[in-house]
Amino acid sequence: MKRSLLIVTLIFFITMGVGCTSALDRVVNEKSTGEQPIVYSSFYPLYDFTKQIGGSKVTVKSIVPLGAEPHGYEPTARNVVDIADADVLFYLGMGLEGWIDKVITSIDSNKLVVCQVSDYVETRDAVNNEDIYQDGKTDPHIWLDPVRAKEIVKVITDTLVSVDPENEEYYRSNYKTYAAKLDKLHQDFQDALQNSKGAVLITSHDAFGYLADRYGLETYSIMGISANAEPTSGQLVRLVKLAQQHDVKAIYSEELLNSQASQVLAQEAKVQVLSLSTVAGLTKEQLAEGQDYISLMYQNINNLKRLTD
Repeated sequence: MKRSLLIVTLIFFITMGVGCTSALDRVVNEKSTGEQPIVYSSFYPLYDFTKQIGGSKVTVKSIVPLGAEPHGYEPTARNVVDIADADVLFYLGMGLEGWIDKVITSIDSNKLVVCQVSDYVETRDAVNNEDIYQDGKTDPHIWLDPVRAKEIVKVITDTLVSVDPENEEYYRSNYKTYAAKLDKLHQDFQDALQNSKGAVLITSHDAFGYLADRYGLETYSIMGISANAEPTSGQLVRLVKLAQQHDVKAIYSEELLNSQASQVLAQEAKVQVLSLSTVAGLTKEQLAEGQDYISLMYQNINNLKRLTD
């Protein structure tokens, strides 16, 4: 890695709290006037957020294919070459993209701004109730809380403004519009789940802790933080008992994960299986339908209403 990229990255970490922007004037000067910034986002939520703010002024690309699950993805050599030509790289951090350090250290660029957005959002440890499952990792699924999603979008906005100050008014206007949508999403979650405080939510993997904390749900999962973990028979037995004790109406599975364990648990507990999206990626059908973060989160609201129905 060139010294210049290392300096930018160090400045970014030193100036936490003001976005990935405050000491990047040198980078801005290296961008030719009239060029449209090229921005890489590590996976779908960051890609969607960046498109919402960047609009027609930014070329946005996703490292993880939009229909893929980010936990086990491995970037290609082509990815690294393409990112080296970009202006900004947004990634979540917190171990979600296990491959990101290798990508960053492989890049030889004088202009790339590297932004780990989770540095600006309050995080939580993965608890997932020790008697059921515990892997001791930090929970990276911050985007599933609309309030924290808004904080991520603010970081993205500030970074784009720093890299492309000529279009600041455009980016700030898009942020105001999208932030209002996230505020409404948050309010609609609150309204929909106001009578579900303390309800037990059982999901495929431990991805919904931030959402559950925000809206007063008690979350358990079949797997841990890692979407690749496998439950033991003992864990499944305890979850069946938990579902029966709390009169759970449904087990929630995810589109991008194998639902076999969820199906088995639901059969044993004699409840239905419903979908709950992590919005970590989109299925082919969702892409064809033009779905996005906001629309999928509203689908989550509709399915979570059935927690106590």
